[in-house]
Amino acid sequence: MTLLDNLKLKVICEGKAKLYVPDLSYYGHYVGNSEPSHAPVFYNPRMIFDRDLSVLVVNRFRSFVSENLRICDAFSGTGVRGIRYGLEVDGVDLIWFNDWNPLAVSLIHKNILLNPIKPSVAVSCLDARRMFFMNSNFNSRFHVIDIDPFGSPSKFIQPAIASLKDGGLMCITATDVPVLFGKYPTTCLRRYGSIPIESSFSQEIAVRILLGYISRNVSTYDFSCTPLLCYSRAHYIRVFARFDFGVDLANESVSKLGYIAFCEKCLHRFVVNGILPPDIRECPNCNSKLHFSGPLWVGPLFDPDFITLLREDATIPDLTRFLDIVLDECRGPPTFYVLDEISKILKISSPRVDDVLDELKSMGFFASRTHFHVKGVRTDAPSKIIFDVVRSSSS
Repeated sequence: MTLLDNLKLKVICEGKAKLYVPDLSYYGHYVGNSEPSHAPVFYNPRMIFDRDLSVLVVNRFRSFVSENLRICDAFSGTGVRGIRYGLEVDGVDLIWFNDWNPLAVSLIHKNILLNPIKPSVAVSCLDARRMFFMNSNFNSRFHVIDIDPFGSPSKFIQPAIASLKDGGLMCITATDVPVLFGKYPTTCLRRYGSIPIESSFSQEIAVRILLGYISRNVSTYDFSCTPLLCYSRAHYIRVFARFDFGVDLANESVSKLGYIAFCEKCLHRFVVNGILPPDIRECPNCNSKLHFSGPLWVGPLFDPDFITLLREDATIPDLTRFLDIVLDECRGPPTFYVLDEISKILKISSPRVDDVLDELKSMGFFASRTHFHVKGVRTDAPSKIIFDVVRSSSS
């Protein structure tokens, strides 16, 4: 009898992979729904978009590396992510699978045998932090580390950077979005060393808090942090970033930390650079109280050249639509405005996003949609002008 004998499994196909996964309809029967966390081994079918995008990113990243990749899937679950990397990414020497759950490790072995993976594989059943330190020797470090835990990734960042090669890529997921969105500010301060704010652009603040935390932590190892693509979807945020070794590079990276000030009354917001809290306390527009979030990352969230290459590579319609929006917004300023929020303040009907964009562009401002919100507008126009444009576009 094996550990898997009592599991209720079904076979699915995802990408080029064929997998045994827990039958969520069976495990959901006992609790009234089919949440992935109720199964003995974690597999989330709602994350297929993320795994498709991750394969796309790692494939493109591979073109910038002069040797075959060593890839670590630190929280493997069923092994789906690592198996897809092994099947769908060219030029890979090793896929290292890890999970602390013995059931998951047994299922990983079963799924590896089900697929024609060309790279060498290693499978461990360890706390991810211990596994990272086991691979901190120069020759055993990874080119790509995927960190997709249940909840916060914060305690895994420093152990992971110790096992990453110079110029390596980390793919980091956070699912504790209520904390990062500002619902639990004390927990956010404890986990990420930053104060959040609840606002219509909390999704972006969350990404910037996570990036700021990552940058501060890897800088202790003299690594810089360069975001390639960062985004937010329903229940999680995801960061793809490159890390380069060097004191000057690390200092430059840390210089992109700061604060975002926000006025709830007039929606004015601005960036304050530096790690020290700003002195200003009143909104320069309306003299109302300002709210601050930080320290966080105030630099770019996207690498436009890398996003352009991803868009050229993409063939899946959901990915191409997503990348089109990101490519449009990637050169815009920090934060965005939600038209419904402005319309509510003005007590008017919300205008079409395209109408507002066209008007702002005609006035010479940067203006784009944002993937963070369907009614969001990223622009460098002052808030007063945005209010005027929304008012005129609504009539």
